[in-house]
Amino acid sequence: MPVDPVSLNNSLRLVSGSHRWGRWFIPRKFATENDYISDFPIDLYESVPVKDIDSGKYHILQWAMQVRGFVGNLIQP
Repeated sequence: MPVDPVSLNNSLRLVSGSHRWGRWFIPRKFATENDYISDFPIDLYESVPVKDIDSGKYHILQWAMQVRGFVGNLIQP
């Protein structure tokens, strides 16, 4: 099975502890970084706080990895 390296600059970035905020966020498109337009209830979902994240307000988790394949919608690092 082929293994593709993913550099730190191209890896997934996560905001540490954001799963404990009790908030739900609208998914964003990777190519345009715009929110997906859908039927998300406005009172339950909000846009990702990109300016706060980019300003360094939050601790970001990120690492280089090697991806060995896909199973459905699951990435197996």
